[in-house]
Amino acid sequence: MEALKTSLKCCLKDCSDSSALDQHVAVKTVLSIENGKSSLKSKFMVRWKTNGEAEFHKACWDQIYLLARARTKQGIISLTKEEKAMIKIAAESAEMFDSFQHIKHAAGTAASWIRDSNQLVVFTGAGISTSAGIGDYRGKAGKWTEEDQIHAMAAESKEPVSKKAKLDADAENDSTCDLEEGVPYEKLRPTYTHEALKKLHKDGYLKYVISQNGDGLHRLSGISAKDISELHGNVFIETCEKCKKIFERPYYVLDDESSQYYEEIEDFGKSHVKKKKYAKKCTLCGLSHRTGRRCDDKGPLG
Repeated sequence: MEALKTSLKCCLKDCSDSSALDQHVAVKTVLSIENGKSSLKSKFMVRWKTNGEAEFHKACWDQIYLLARARTKQGIISLTKEEKAMIKIAAESAEMFDSFQHIKHAAGTAASWIRDSNQLVVFTGAGISTSAGIGDYRGKAGKWTEEDQIHAMAAESKEPVSKKAKLDADAENDSTCDLEEGVPYEKLRPTYTHEALKKLHKDGYLKYVISQNGDGLHRLSGISAKDISELHGNVFIETCEKCKKIFERPYYVLDDESSQYYEEIEDFGKSHVKKKKYAKKCTLCGLSHRTGRRCDDKGPLG
């Protein structure tokens, strides 16, 4: 925590708070070629990094965000229309970091609730696995955030994103299974949070886990199948469509190419991925759940 505070500085040029960034806001915006010109950058009120990222004291971020949304000039800070647009884009993926004191207080409150509970149930999502190496969707480097920023940059340059460019971007994302830096699912390991939840379960406090994650890390930490509902499935588990037999695998079972085929057909009317014979479009989500393997009784696995 101390290393983090000393390494970060508020990026608002007119910041009058010399304190280290403890409680802070981290954002990422679109920096186009035009916005990168020194003549324009000199008019910016934020010291944007070359990759479009910036950190602020929470009060400084609140101040500049309100100015970006204001229809008329307010206060002594004046924003260019270009920077207003950049701040609005940044706000869509802003990440709030609480102070150590706030976290300690909140953790104490949560601990007292857990001790007094009779039926503790935990609901987890993508954020619990980001530190394991899995990219999320709405963080600064999230998949949807990056796609939105690509479109924002195209709109600013008045050049629409081509279908080919979108297909190429999707293909690049799918080639790494949407994992940050291409970390294979087989090499993922439970995070401290997964292990903490397992300890609460072992000690009798945590009764059940409901998760939107399909990475299998809760199960790998030691949470049994009877004590968890994986709402979006598990990338290591196949189920026979015919006899419903379940197969737990030590490898990633999904066929991302078949799902990508249906996704691109829906978005663009065509796909650069060749449809596989066993692929079948799900009537609920529009993707393909079949893996290409079959059960002993010849039923397709998915």
